[in-house]
Amino acid sequence: SEVLVAASDQGVVLLNLKDGARRELTAAPANVTGLAADPCGERFACFADDKVQVRRVADGASVWEQPFPNGLARFAWSPDGRQLAVAEALRPFETTVFELEDDRITAHFQDHELRVSCLVFHPDGRSLASVGLDNRLVWRQVGHSVWRVSGEAGWHALRFSADGQRLAYEPVWGELGLLEVVPSTVFRQWRRTSPPQGEASRMAVSSDGRLVATSSGR
Repeated sequence: SEVLVAASDQGVVLLNLKDGARRELTAAPANVTGLAADPCGERFACFADDKVQVRRVADGASVWEQPFPNGLARFAWSPDGRQLAVAEALRPFETTVFELEDDRITAHFQDHELRVSCLVFHPDGRSLASVGLDNRLVWRQVGHSVWRVSGEAGWHALRFSADGQRLAYEPVWGELGLLEVVPSTVFRQWRRTSPPQGEASRMAVSSDGRLVATSSGR
């Protein structure tokens, strides 16, 4: 088994845990301040020379890079490896989500007033959770028609379960908590099939979820 190792002024090295063999993937001296392997272990993201870089693990060759003058706080790969979320280390502490294949930005937002300490994708790849030094936990959708929820939390821990139904976090300093994430199947979207007769002022849903009734203000 092998592990990626980054050290200040030493670049990125692939270390073989069985025999201790080392293979240099970025030339030293390179001041690498962030490192994250993609879910398949074929590429890794790193931050060096004021750039976010994506390289191949096989030979260290660069496959994508983007200038990032505000420094790096945290990386997060989407589960399919197509997107990379990057949180800034300096004000205004914004987060950018890049679509690597198309070389485009799919989301850009500011959820924290201080540096992001943990950043993770939900296993379905459609949302992103973060905690920051401002003791704020934010979970948001990535893309259009964005929903966003936030609350208080410590900044040391954040991780979704493999099935995406639980989120481990730090509710207060030195404690670990689990949040139960409501499965997305309970959320439904209704599309109108005729022009609206007026704004709805009340709504009720049947117990089986098959019917919805609304009343207008008229």
